[in-house]
Amino acid sequence: YYLNRPHLFIAGDVWDPVDNEVIEGAEIALTMPNGETRKTETDDFGDFYFRHIDEGTYDIGIKAEGFKPVERKGIELSESLNLGDFPLERA
Repeated sequence: YYLNRPHLFIAGDVWDPVDNEVIEGAEIALTMPNGETRKTETDDFGDFYFRHIDEGTYDIGIKAEGFKPVERKGIELSESLNLGDFPLERA
């Protein structure tokens, strides 16, 4: 049973609402329920994915050069989730 346990994902995308452009290379940090942090960057389309994660409560932090950081805390994950758009405000 545990060997075939399905895993979930969290996804989203980051963009600049002023220029109406995606933000490539934004740093995304996912804090796991056990306190560990996983990091990734947005791709050429401004998208990010964290795959192979389990149910639990997660926090996300987003940083991009020239923009104010954004955090979303207390994301309850019981099924795979696309968080949608994260518009960043210029610093």
